[in-house]
Amino acid sequence: MLMTEVDRLDLPTWRKAQELEQHLGDPRVAANPLSCHTTVNFDEGDEFPQKSVDALSDVGFFNYLVPEKFAGAMASPTELMALTRVVSRRDLTTAIAIGQTFLGALPVWLGGSDEQTALQSSHVRSAHLGCLALTEKGHGSDVMSSEVVAEPHADGLCVSGEKWLINNGTRGTTLSLLVRSKPGTGMDTLSLLLIDKETLSDGATKPVEKIPTHGIRGADISGIRFVDCVVPESVVMGGVGGGFELMVKTLQISRIMATGFSLGASDSAIRLALDFAIDRQIYGASVVDIPAARFSLIGCLLDQFMAESVALITTRAITLQPSRLTLWSAITKYYVPVTSEKIVRDSGVVLGARHYIREDHWSGLFQKLMRDNAVVSLFDGSTAVNLGLIAGQLNMLVAARTKSHGHLEPEQRDELLALATLDQADTGFPRADDLELSNNGHDEILDSLGWLAEKIAAEPGDEDEDLRQLLLEEIALLLLERDKLDAAVRDLNLAKDFKPTSEARFELAKRYCQLFAAASAILIWVANRDTINGMFSSGEWLELMLARINSELSEVGVSHWMQNKVVIERLWQQFLGLYHDEKMFSIVPFALAKGVR
Repeated sequence: MLMTEVDRLDLPTWRKAQELEQHLGDPRVAANPLSCHTTVNFDEGDEFPQKSVDALSDVGFFNYLVPEKFAGAMASPTELMALTRVVSRRDLTTAIAIGQTFLGALPVWLGGSDEQTALQSSHVRSAHLGCLALTEKGHGSDVMSSEVVAEPHADGLCVSGEKWLINNGTRGTTLSLLVRSKPGTGMDTLSLLLIDKETLSDGATKPVEKIPTHGIRGADISGIRFVDCVVPESVVMGGVGGGFELMVKTLQISRIMATGFSLGASDSAIRLALDFAIDRQIYGASVVDIPAARFSLIGCLLDQFMAESVALITTRAITLQPSRLTLWSAITKYYVPVTSEKIVRDSGVVLGARHYIREDHWSGLFQKLMRDNAVVSLFDGSTAVNLGLIAGQLNMLVAARTKSHGHLEPEQRDELLALATLDQADTGFPRADDLELSNNGHDEILDSLGWLAEKIAAEPGDEDEDLRQLLLEEIALLLLERDKLDAAVRDLNLAKDFKPTSEARFELAKRYCQLFAAASAILIWVANRDTINGMFSSGEWLELMLARINSELSEVGVSHWMQNKVVIERLWQQFLGLYHDEKMFSIVPFALAKGVR
């Protein structure tokens, strides 16, 4: 049960993640579980990483996929995200296979009956893989066109049809299955069923063969065909016709939890690139002495902190502010994977030819990581799907902010601080009734920019006066960009451009995500600057990050954030300190495993 003795963190949520990290050992050592050598070999053979899954099962990892109230060990979603990050920095194929098991269980945790939650809990804690079966070959992400049907039968329901492109589709013991339970095309025609393959009659299902993929090549990406499969009515979750709503709420959580995959992968990408750049001599000097390479690596670290800020805020919101996930989950699922992909690309430029090699540096891990990481932005709603969800809410968001002038009530401010304060508990897990289908125009995160500026000005911390003024200047620029975005939305309405998938609205949705990420980073820093020491508390990373994002939003390039050479050099030295001390590139930089386990 992850009981390795390690130096304890001050933040309890991260203790289990550090224990797992130390148990697994240094991934550069071939003999250790989930080593680079092992994961690359599995990938080369398109082989499912069963030994890696078993190694995690042996230390009780699957128990953390089950909330404590259902006899599991998961104290909070944030704890699971941190554990997932530890696995993902080693092997995304393994992490995503286990993550798919959590995804398949999510509808049960949210809307299952007592009997269903007990059954699912038993399977997951026994390390039985599972899946969420939504997609079909002819319809892709258009789940409203689903053709798998569940028709009335004397013994319950008769399921027929085929689900396709399902991770763990063949290996999974249980699946949450979306079916059409009555004729028609409305939302009330869909239901979610909890299928336990161990209880089905022979021949009721047939596996769809494994589909070759570009990344996570060893994963069981396959499908399942139902042939007059009779199941009792008790398998229905959330009531007949309630499948669409339960699915939407399931994805609100799963989109956020996918951040553990992205953050783990980008941590390794940065580490691989920096490791190479320090040792590699070219033209008589180290690669890290080349200004372009150094700036690229610093940019990767800033991007990592920005993505993590969004992930931390929204993961904690799963228990603390679940009613806001309609918007916040879509922002997270767009922003974090896309930013992680950028980090991987930029790290690959520093690595040069070695980013393409299937051996040598870290056993050739980078090319696998690069391919694997690209899949995260595809599942649980692609980049385009999530941008569409954000774009579709812009009118309500702008209307609400125009009415309130971005003002937050004292109660809202207190809730935001609790949401962002990492040493305050976020234990528990929501049920379906705690989540909503719309934010109704509310986004306290982006609305908090003005209040955060007031708080920084009125309550200075250990940062010096010059830095505080620079932070306030950057926030003032962000407020201007927010006003420009709101004005652009109003202009589109005047031009009768109401389509959420229009190019203009997609671009505004992207800018909204950048502003949201900046606000999240400021909020995380304000709430934790007195409790998390070192690089984080200084705030210099935040000033550079905000300068960088303002440069991008104002389309003036990167020159603005590069001007403060002294701060950049200090940040570089702190960056090197994390690397040489072998700590996670993280707002919570816990120690990484060293040497043989």
